Amino acid sequence: MSAVPGRVAEAGGFPLSIVLYAYQYSVYAWIARMVLHEKSVDHDYVEVNPFAPDVPGEYL
Repeated sequence: MSAVPGRVAEAGGFPLSIVLYAYQYSVYAWIARMVLHEKSVDHDYVEVNPFAPDVPGEYL
């Protein structure tokens, strides 16, 4: 699937929403963010500390 700026990716007719859950010091998170930016993929970024006691269930 190619990313086209201003266009929503669809799967089965439903728009996809990409949420990147990441830790600020993770090299892999930075790589994912760079790729999403370079491909002009709309996404939401949620900062998660995996070492905190209150990690959201969506992250696990």
